[in-house]
Amino acid sequence: MWESYVKGGFDRLWRDIERWGVEYDRLREGIERWGVEYDRLRGYIERWGVGYDRLPVDIERWCVGYDRLREGIERLGVEYDRSRVDIERWSVGYDRLRVDIERCGVGFDRLRVDIER
Repeated sequence: MWESYVKGGFDRLWRDIERWGVEYDRLREGIERWGVEYDRLRGYIERWGVGYDRLPVDIERWCVGYDRLREGIERLGVEYDRSRVDIERWSVGYDRLRVDIERCGVGFDRLRVDIER
């Protein structure tokens, strides 16, 4: 995986991270929408009362599945944040390197000429 980034450069990695962010937001919105639907359904269950035994069990099972998914999302969020911080740190390092190269200026060109020779 990293080989493609080495070939495609820093910009490609940045684009992929941004795309991941968009996907994450989309997924979060989906979860929030699902949460609203779940609350609505819970409201119906409470209105129906005790009479309907099987459905509350299904709802509880669904709730556990939902919690697991939420935990997964939160974990993904933490990983995403960690990755973003690393990228920002890397970006600073990348800029520093660029500045050092520019500061070298003529010296860097001399080195290139020597290497070509």
